Amino acid sequence: ALADAAEFNPGPDRRMELVNMGRRIIEVARQMYAFVIVDIGQDFSRPLHRAALEAANEVLVTVPPTWTAVVDAANAMPPLRHRFGDLSKFKLVITRYSPDFGLSEKEIIQEVGLTRLVTIPHDALVAETAINSRMPFVLTDQGPLGESVRELAATYLPYLAEQRRRSGRGLFAGLKRALVREG
Repeated sequence: ALADAAEFNPGPDRRMELVNMGRRIIEVARQMYAFVIVDIGQDFSRPLHRAALEAANEVLVTVPPTWTAVVDAANAMPPLRHRFGDLSKFKLVITRYSPDFGLSEKEIIQEVGLTRLVTIPHDALVAETAINSRMPFVLTDQGPLGESVRELAATYLPYLAEQRRRSGRGLFAGLKRALVREG
């Protein structure tokens, strides 16, 4: 039981070893790919999360329109500012948004204190249909939900937006080639 407890609460030496291991993993991935996406979840104090935050050029902070999530994100900003000096690499993505939920985008942005990159609307029908059909909605939905996620993708893959302007077909074809390996 003591060995197991040490894994969940590593001492300072083990913690730095895990941070360094995370940095090495990210560095190898950076050498292999044009960009690397790491979903670290909420606990940025864990060693691998810390390594990902330190290595990141940009960090997307996703916040749904629930007051508890907004306050949690806002409370995380002072320690992050203390650690990184400023919050310029942190960008806000508002997820599952609907004004019917009682919070405005302006309130969320003001409380969290980050630059908003994109707002992804709430559309339970599209999301649940995508899950049940096993087809990502970003590849099939031409409505606001799919469009907002394609807009986010085009932020990091600008050729998708350019391809859309040239073909007039939307981001579907380019995004599908970028995200889905067929055959």
